[in-house]
Amino acid sequence: MSTARLVVETRQIDPVEDLLAFADPDRPWAWLRRGDGIVAVGSETVLRLDVPAQESDATRTALLAAQWRRVVEAAEVDDPLQLPGTGLIALGALVFDEASASDSTLAVPSAVIGRQQGRTWVTRIRAADTPDPQIAPREYGPHWAGTLGPGAQTPASYQSAVRSALEAITAGEVSKVVVARDLNGTVPPARTFAVWCGACRPATPTPGCSPSTDSSARAPRRS
Repeated sequence: MSTARLVVETRQIDPVEDLLAFADPDRPWAWLRRGDGIVAVGSETVLRLDVPAQESDATRTALLAAQWRRVVEAAEVDDPLQLPGTGLIALGALVFDEASASDSTLAVPSAVIGRQQGRTWVTRIRAADTPDPQIAPREYGPHWAGTLGPGAQTPASYQSAVRSALEAITAGEVSKVVVARDLNGTVPPARTFAVWCGACRPATPTPGCSPSTDSSARAPRRS
């Protein structure tokens, strides 16, 4: 398998108040907590790695990790900040159940803007011998607000499931448990937008995931 050589450059920039303003309105990629984190600028990617379901002794996660190590080894990275989220990164979704028909996927965005420990930076990622990507914020659409509440599993039943999982781990029955619960949300009809779960892609949505789409809509600015 040939590996594309990526050129990666991270530089500190002046503080940016709203990282989400740089995200793609239709497919925002972000990892944020209390205002800090990283946001992919736009939706352009320079590399995508996919591992489908297959007959193999190795898990899809292990196969994808091997591909990613080759990408990292071949990359030319200039990252003087050396902070969590700087340098070469990829965003994606990993399959937990090998019986799943979904792919394990990693995608490398062409540009990332981030903030951590009071410092803000931009990372540009490109294939060798190609120009640097352009970075600019986008205007927000009209403000709207939605609601979010319990789904089929109540908060009490979720807590019970967590306790059961911890008991199973303590008893040595399992080594790891992933506990999830659904939430029901509503948004104004004129402001609906695409919402995909981590295992979905528009061409192959996960059963039970029924997004609605309006490309003019955008998540509201947070105060």
